[in-house]
Amino acid sequence: MDANDANNVWSSGWEDQIAARIATCGYATMAELLAGMPSRPYSEVASRLGGVAPIQVIATQFREARRNGRVRDAARDSLARNLVESLPQGWGVGPRADWNAVRALSSWSSEIQVTGECPDLRDTLLSVAEKLREDAPPRGWIPTGADDPIIERVFKLQWPVESSDT
Repeated sequence: MDANDANNVWSSGWEDQIAARIATCGYATMAELLAGMPSRPYSEVASRLGGVAPIQVIATQFREARRNGRVRDAARDSLARNLVESLPQGWGVGPRADWNAVRALSSWSSEIQVTGECPDLRDTLLSVAEKLREDAPPRGWIPTGADDPIIERVFKLQWPVESSDT
């Protein structure tokens, strides 16, 4: 993305521009595009779309998820993407591994509450993040996507499907 694109990504009609870029990639929705790029960081998804900021990918993902009652699924997907981006060597590996894990979980929670426009999920998101840190994954773990067994287990415990209307 060049300087001109960076200035124009938030122009009026940006949602329609993203929808057109998604269609150009052969997908009907952001959810479908993301499913085709499991656990890839939002920056890579934005790059594939071209002229889109990663935060717009997140905003679009959660707008669709809220509309379709799939916020929990989007949150699982988002967690995997944030962890892959922030922990490229895996859980507990590398310099400042603990800091990077906390940063990834904080970013994930904030992105959903603010960019995803889901402030009511604050406590649920924090409980998921806390449980993941309490029951730390094996050293070197990198999530394979939203359906990664570790992510599924933490969500089952802290954000059960039956307690979710999103």
